[in-house]
Amino acid sequence: MTVTIRPRKRFYALWLVLCALLLGSAASVTSRATEPEDTVLGIFGFINGKKTPLKVDLGSGHFATFTLTDGTGTVFQSGSEIDLEITASSASAALSVTVQGGGTLVLGNVEVMGSLKSITATAATISNALTVTGSLGTAKLGDIAGNVTITEGITSLVAGQLDGMLSADGSVGKLTLGAVSGHVNVAGNITSLTTGDVSGSIYCAGALGRARVGNVTGLIAAASEIVSLSTLNITGGTILAGANLGDDGQLGGTGSNADTYAGGTIGSIQAAGAIDNSFVGAGVIPGSDGFGSSDDTSAGASLIKKISARGGATGTKFESSAFGTASLPKKIDPATDPRFIVL
Repeated sequence: MTVTIRPRKRFYALWLVLCALLLGSAASVTSRATEPEDTVLGIFGFINGKKTPLKVDLGSGHFATFTLTDGTGTVFQSGSEIDLEITASSASAALSVTVQGGGTLVLGNVEVMGSLKSITATAATISNALTVTGSLGTAKLGDIAGNVTITEGITSLVAGQLDGMLSADGSVGKLTLGAVSGHVNVAGNITSLTTGDVSGSIYCAGALGRARVGNVTGLIAAASEIVSLSTLNITGGTILAGANLGDDGQLGGTGSNADTYAGGTIGSIQAAGAIDNSFVGAGVIPGSDGFGSSDDTSAGASLIKKISARGGATGTKFESSAFGTASLPKKIDPATDPRFIVL
């Protein structure tokens, strides 16, 4: 049975599918709407007291299987993409999307009402949006080209390349990503961070714990402290502690997106290579020409405890109200080195 409907009437379509299943109908229902149409491929989850998976033929010997514990889901064909609408019955619900026969699956919009214990979809790319209205336990995803929005916190998330936006309104325990050209915006803490190269931005409105990343040409910032940051190279990058970047988690903005500054701490920054043409600051209020201006001022008592770069540091400014030790690559005295500004 195939049901073709308007996207805004998906739940009505689900009702039609359920009625058809109960009545044994093989009817086809088609919308007369002129806007782009979606096709219901089927339902899955805990249905009629049983765990019911859904297997979808993707063609050329490829199949996708959808399973959900403690809830129900609907699968839609939307052009060349697959959309999902999930209703989780409890926080123990687990969503799994697997692909047999090789290849990947492009998920356009995934809408989850409620919380999930886990999402496993390593062979799926998020092209448009994944939204969870509650909390998320563990997630294993493919590349994220669109936006992932979690209304509460995340225990652990592992994904491929991030070209879009990942945002959580709570804290994140463990975050592992490939290259980050998009943006990470976390309203709480990030306990552990591992990524590839960072050309976009990573921000948390609390503390950033232990972070291990590739080459940094973008922004890494925390509103309170950065416990430790290990990188390959920092080239034209910005590292900030004590910077609250507003609701959007990015530099600049007005209203709720406006940036504010306070004292901050960076426990350690270790670069296997060099820190060149960059800015590293804790508790800094940027001056008239942005960070690194001659009129930068202190936002409060701050400290950068340890800095080391095996490849040295050229054209970089370090600013804080206090410094510990620095090796660039030889040990230097921050009190006399012109690259270090005590505010």
